[in-house]
Order: sequence, then C-alpha cells, then structure tokens
Amino acid sequence: MKSLTEYKNSLECNPMSEVQLFSERECEQITNSLLEIKNLWQHRYGTVFFSVGALSYLDEGYSYVDNINRYNPILSSKFMWAYDKILEHYQKSIDKPITYGTNRPHAKALPGFHIFQNAEILNQNKWSASIHTDSPETKHVWESEVLEIFTFTISIKSPTELSGLRFWMDTESWNNVSPIYYQECSPDQQNLLEKTALYIPYKTGCIYEHTGDIYHQIATEGNFRIGEMRITLQGHLVELEDAVVVYV
Repeated sequence: MKSLTEYKNSLECNPMSEVQLFSERECEQITNSLLEIKNLWQHRYGTVFFSVGALSYLDEGYSYVDNINRYNPILSSKFMWAYDKILEHYQKSIDKPITYGTNRPHAKALPGFHIFQNAEILNQNKWSASIHTDSPETKHVWESEVLEIFTFTISIKSPTELSGLRFWMDTESWNNVSPIYYQECSPDQQNLLEKTALYIPYKTGCIYEHTGDIYHQIATEGNFRIGEMRITLQGHLVELEDAVVVYV
C-alpha cells in the first residue's frame, strides 16, 4: 500500500498511464444517463463545449459553490455506481482513506463531465483548446497542507476517428507560462508546437492518469462526423494529512 506520491511514482506515466476501468456497456449507460438530463448540460462554449458539474478551472467563488449545489445531487443520484468504481480503483493501491470532496468541511465538486459536439466547428478548430498545466488545488481552501496532487480523465465516448490528448515533454524554454493558445503564437511557434506534440489517443472506458504538471491539450487528430460526441469524466486528487480527496 502506498501514499499518493508513492502511487504516482509507481505508475509508468509516459506521459500518462492507461487502465481499463469501465466496460463498453457501462460507458453506454453513462452516455444514456447524460442524454436523459441534456436539458441540464451547462453551456461553456457556444454549441461546442458543455459540462455537467462544477469545474475548478472555469468556476470561481460563488459560481463554483452554486454549481456544486446544483450538480452534486444530480451527479450522485445518476452516477454513484461509477464514482464508487473510481474510489475502488484508488483505494486498492493507496493506504490513506479515499473520499470525495463532498464529504469535507470545505465542500468540493464531484468529478464532472466534459461534452464536446458540433462537428463543423470542432473540425475547423483542432488546435483552439488551451495548452496548459493543471493546478486546480490552488483555487481552493483545504483543511491541511496539500502533500500531493494528481489528475485523471476517463474516456466515456469518442468520435470514430480517435480523440485524446497532446503532450509536450521538453518545455524548459516556455518559462512556465500556462495556458498557452496556439492561435496567439507566431507561425514559427505554431510549427514547433505541431512538430513536438506527442499525441495519445483515448480508448473508451480507460482511466488516464498523469501528474498534471506536463503541458497538455485536448485533441482530435481526425474529424468528427455529424452527430458524434466526445465525453470524458474529469477529476483530480489531493493528498491531505488525513485523506486523499477526489474532486474537480
């Protein structure tokens, strides 16, 4: 049994690990449940990007609290069986209690869903998503010192032409600027980004884990077809003195 630090060090994150967590049938069940509550999807970017649940990197202050109050009961009601599987995945390898942020004095959001659709716009903007590192723990109050952090994404549904993440491993000259936007870079910088990107496609039902401190970007190398969606379940881990907290 390990601490979160030891667990991270035991994984082969090159730059992320891949483990099958949900079956294809379970992913279909999650997708159908999301479609049942489509009227509750939150518009994040036009008709392209929606979420179900609060998001640390988009929701600040009262907006985060409001989205916790709105979505946590819905998510726990519809998807608790899936959240239980995530806890089991970590509890079998980490020696501290694993808990969701909903159970803490300073409440946090349950891991939420990202939903991308609208083939025409997505196919025209393959590099428009931010190139960034993850530091959501800095946006929250914690009950003790943060000892370790970690990030995971679970692929629930992908377009026919595989979708995944781009990573950049050698970024010493980037001066720790995050996020970076491709469209704001010079042509030479854009060319360098394209040449040095490492693309990793997702497999449906797999949980992808990484440290969060390596620059990455949402990516679909092929084209979406009309009506296709990309759905992922996103979350983070924070190790505190008494527990490892799962939240987003």
